[in-house]
Amino acid sequence: MAALAPHVLNAAREGEGVARQAVDDAARELVELAATLARHFPGTGPVSVAIAGGLLLPQSPLTTAFRERLAAALKRARLVPDKIDSAVGALRLAEGLE
Repeated sequence: MAALAPHVLNAAREGEGVARQAVDDAARELVELAATLARHFPGTGPVSVAIAGGLLLPQSPLTTAFRERLAAALKRARLVPDKIDSAVGALRLAEGLE
């Protein structure tokens, strides 16, 4: 399935309806995940959200859909502009648990 994802993204970029719906559904699921995780950050301040992964490249229709849905659904979310190395991010979070 994962090997098909780039083809779906290309088809969505070209305007194919089913592919665009699949991308929109994926973006919705990612935003729901971000919203669920944001509940673990108390208060009303901003919550940083980093985009990482091979399918979430700047020119990807998935990235565009995710950004749009995130802005509408989670006002506290602030996208981190720099690419984040997932392993480094995990280490930083672990460091804060002590």
